[in-house]
Amino acid sequence: HAKKCMQRLWRTLTRQLKNDIEITPKKYLIKRVVLEAKRMLASSDASVREVSIDLGFDEVTNFNKYFILHTSFTPGAFRDNHRFNS
Repeated sequence: HAKKCMQRLWRTLTRQLKNDIEITPKKYLIKRVVLEAKRMLASSDASVREVSIDLGFDEVTNFNKYFILHTSFTPGAFRDNHRFNS
């Protein structure tokens, strides 16, 4: 019964998000993670490894692949091009 309830809840959430912001929950989460990664890379001195850990990635290589997939930049290249001046 709990599984059916969760599936129904997920479908409702997906439908509501699509109606409200025209995006699926998965795409919304991807956008939020990438946005936070960009913010951290541009505005902090945290290493790429530290950023990846803070965002919940278990390996920095997974974070690098994820970031490249969604931005077409390596985290280091993004930081070099978007660093906020202090």
